[in-house]
Amino acid sequence: MSVSDEIQPISGINVTSLVDITMSLLIMFMIAVPIMDEQKVRSAVNVPVLEDSARSEVISEQQKHGVIAITEQGTILWALVEGNQQPQFDTVQDADHLLPYLRNLDENSAVSVEADSLTPYQYVIDCIRVIAKAGINNVDLVYTVNK
Repeated sequence: MSVSDEIQPISGINVTSLVDITMSLLIMFMIAVPIMDEQKVRSAVNVPVLEDSARSEVISEQQKHGVIAITEQGTILWALVEGNQQPQFDTVQDADHLLPYLRNLDENSAVSVEADSLTPYQYVIDCIRVIAKAGINNVDLVYTVNK
């Protein structure tokens, strides 16, 4: 037996270090991704929520604003309110019949859309579509939760 017979070249690649690096990167990503997602969610959207007292102060600053109330049966009620007074509602046949009322408002006026948690959301979407068609950009969504 000669020396050349005992030593034969290995025909494979040593992948031990490659597996070690891959596992280390996998563990780092498994730890880092949830942390980055949590930070992204915190800083993504900050929606200001006004308390009732703050909302009434904002509304009292505006001269005229419209109020649309939607019942769970789909009845649409409209009121034009000046200052901080209580709204006097008129019944509107459907969302498209709101357009003449909305066109009487200024572009800077706000419209509040009020609905409760039992109201189908399609009624709210229909009203918002008509508000956008009238050219009003300030829309407040007001909802109450039924227990």
